[in-house]
Amino acid sequence: MYTDGSKSEEGVGAEIVILYGCNTIVSLKLKLGDRCSINQADLLAIYKALEMINSLNKDRFNPQTAVIYTDSSVAIDSIHHINNHLYIAEETRKMIANLEKREWKIKFSWVNANAGIRCNETADRIANEAARNRHEV
Repeated sequence: MYTDGSKSEEGVGAEIVILYGCNTIVSLKLKLGDRCSINQADLLAIYKALEMINSLNKDRFNPQTAVIYTDSSVAIDSIHHINNHLYIAEETRKMIANLEKREWKIKFSWVNANAGIRCNETADRIANEAARNRHEV
């Protein structure tokens, strides 16, 4: 899974691309309120990716491992530090715990935003498109 958030003068957006092998299972772009931060957009993208995993039939995937690639080390740190009480960080930790109870293994991997990784570039492009949309989530 690749997640990304975007903030510009045109707005704030988030994107999730879920791949299985080389196939895209789902792609989702979200428009956020203009007052949201880039960190909130990145965290929301991760949370929504986890929500999507939760809706998948886990028996279809063996092993039940999901790797979330993000270029936001701040989002990863927010999730891993239990003293961070930002609502979306706490909800993300709850979702991870729920998935782990269902025998999913959730891993996070930071990717360099400027490394030219095709899937990350796609997530970035679509997050920018989401930021320009008129309708918020």
